[in-house]
Amino acid sequence: MGNLPSTFWAWLAGFVDGDGCIGVYRMMGYLNVRLTIAQKDPTMLYEIRDALGTGSVARRGKTKTKGVMHALVFGSAASREVIRQMLPYLRGKKEDAKAALEWKHIPKYERKNSATKHPKYDEVMSRYRAGESAQALSQETGVKDATILYWVRTAGISRSFQEAQRLRRKREAKLA
Repeated sequence: MGNLPSTFWAWLAGFVDGDGCIGVYRMMGYLNVRLTIAQKDPTMLYEIRDALGTGSVARRGKTKTKGVMHALVFGSAASREVIRQMLPYLRGKKEDAKAALEWKHIPKYERKNSATKHPKYDEVMSRYRAGESAQALSQETGVKDATILYWVRTAGISRSFQEAQRLRRKREAKLA
């Protein structure tokens, strides 16, 4: 990818400015940089893919005005490298490209929603195991119930309706 002439990168930048999309997308909980180029005729997309040695061309469906569309899509690492090479030549999508390159991978344990970093994780999980509902815990602790249910799923806790009722009755008996 690095041995291509600057004229190729300038030409590709113009192509991306006209028919491309640069973005950062959330996929399966991770942020990914994505570069996509769309065309009606896939011939040029195959040529770009072959010149770069990376990417995949896929049929994207049919639009009302343009008919069947095809797209050249790059993975996150390849997208970042192609964007980096094109950046000096981009015009219309330069800000999108800069934002995509500034994105950095945040390790799981450093994320703000990581269970291992949340100060109320241990308290919430022990109370949930004792039979309290996610809704009640959410109201009392201020942690979103969706976050609590995510922690419960990742911890591998499953609770049937009958078990939840039994735990609730047991907890209420202790309080009475």
